[in-house]
Amino acid sequence: MKCWQFLGGQSLKTVYILLIILLVGFINEVVCEETSSSGANYSSYFPRYDYFLNDANKIRLSLTNFGVLGAGRHFMNHASCEYPKNSYNEYLWGAELWFGGIIDGDTLVSSSSMDTDDWSDLIRTEIFPDWNNGDLKIRSRNKTGVNYDLNANSDLDIEFTLTDTMPSTWSYGMMPEDPYDNRYHKPLGIVIKHTSYTWDTDYTKDFIIIDYMIKNEGKKTIEDFYMGIYTVTAVGNKGDMGAGKSNNDELIGFKCVSAYSPGQCVPPDSINLMWWADNEGEAVNNCRYDYRSPRAAASFQFLRRPNENAKINFNWFVSGYHWAANFGPQLKDNYREFHYGTGYPTGDNNKYYLMSNGEIDYDQMFTVIDHQGEGFLPPPGMAFAVDVSNGFSPEGVLSTGPVDLAPGDSTFMTMALVFGDKFHWKPWSYLWYHDPWSPEAYFKYLDFRNLFENSYWAKFTFDNPGVDTDNDGYRGRYLWKCKCDDIDTCYEEGDFPIDTTRDCCYKRYFTGDGVPDFRIASPPPAPIVRTIPKHDKVTIRWNGKITEDYIDFFTQEK
Repeated sequence: MKCWQFLGGQSLKTVYILLIILLVGFINEVVCEETSSSGANYSSYFPRYDYFLNDANKIRLSLTNFGVLGAGRHFMNHASCEYPKNSYNEYLWGAELWFGGIIDGDTLVSSSSMDTDDWSDLIRTEIFPDWNNGDLKIRSRNKTGVNYDLNANSDLDIEFTLTDTMPSTWSYGMMPEDPYDNRYHKPLGIVIKHTSYTWDTDYTKDFIIIDYMIKNEGKKTIEDFYMGIYTVTAVGNKGDMGAGKSNNDELIGFKCVSAYSPGQCVPPDSINLMWWADNEGEAVNNCRYDYRSPRAAASFQFLRRPNENAKINFNWFVSGYHWAANFGPQLKDNYREFHYGTGYPTGDNNKYYLMSNGEIDYDQMFTVIDHQGEGFLPPPGMAFAVDVSNGFSPEGVLSTGPVDLAPGDSTFMTMALVFGDKFHWKPWSYLWYHDPWSPEAYFKYLDFRNLFENSYWAKFTFDNPGVDTDNDGYRGRYLWKCKCDDIDTCYEEGDFPIDTTRDCCYKRYFTGDGVPDFRIASPPPAPIVRTIPKHDKVTIRWNGKITEDYIDFFTQEK
């Protein structure tokens, strides 16, 4: 029997359709195999994209093994940067790492991307997990935890390694061209080791220290290397944000010097932090705060730079889709237009320029004020300037450099994510005192004290005051303090008491030795104890001198 007879009257047509279906399936299978072998199927070529939620203290911070802090485009589905923990009050959309330098006269920048979330979108980023060592490593000093490790520094150490270089099997042409530089991603050839430290003690609950070691693994020197963090703020209660409330009304600024002192005699110290907060703390009816009110201020603070002479740059801006709404402060001598105004820097050259321009921008709240006397360009259009001053959606870049990195050389950038509670403390202060033409009246109602205090403890946890970590004889800067005959006496740095051998005088250290410790305060050493058993009794003897004379390295007091 012939096949068309077996299939009936439409047999020949049916056979043709079946053959076409089989042929299309075969072609599709071949095309899929070819596509996969060319690299477009990213999932077969890349390490897994991992989110890790760091919630070991009062902060819940998302980390990714692609060099992003915060949840980014998954903001509504993940805790991004929540403070305090379980409050649903968020403070960060996301933060990217930016690294820039010059190789053979060519300006290059590599950046992570908070818009990356899976392999189909991986081409958005220029920083990847290290192909050989990109997995998360988790350690803890907590002996009862599953991640206990004798070598851990904190209650939660998180370590992973990043790179800006693709494996040799990849072609950079697989990534889209940069529309502003008209080229594909060109790597610096760096490897970045991320190590973050979190402690859950009383005075360390409000900060996380993040240490980056950057190594040049290329074959050429990277000249004038800069590094920094690009931050997109988002402050508000997540429930209110999901309902379209409590958004696009943040403020950003910079503090060079802390007004906080941990004790008598200690002078104010530099802190160099970029802070941001809601414009008024979301007071209910401008009369009270409740559990949904994001009253705190958040900040990124530099704890370590490449060297003592490295510059600190702080630039903020607001991004829009047309020139008039794309604005950031600029010094007249530094004027540069970034394709769409002076806001977000587009392309490697503009990003590098922003990271290295040496500016410390005025605070966003002062946008209406004319700063031309300080060398800045005039404010933007007045109506827009008022909107920005009232509270907008600011983005900020905090960067440091330069340093030259020869092949094999390394450098460090250490930061702290620090929160300060009760930054907003008077619910009606914004309504009563805020005036964009006279912002000082409201500015004085913002309370930086807790932020300064926590930044101080972050700094001393990173580098313990009075501790000679490298045993070279230097323990940090100090002044003499005496408490003799119930009289407190402080001496200026460099001055000395008449008799420095008296037990009532001691050195009060207010800086460390410049070598990181990553260590928190610990109890005094235990006394030497002896037990003498006798019939029906035990005599316990101890010598408490070592305990009583111990100087706490944080307070510098017994």
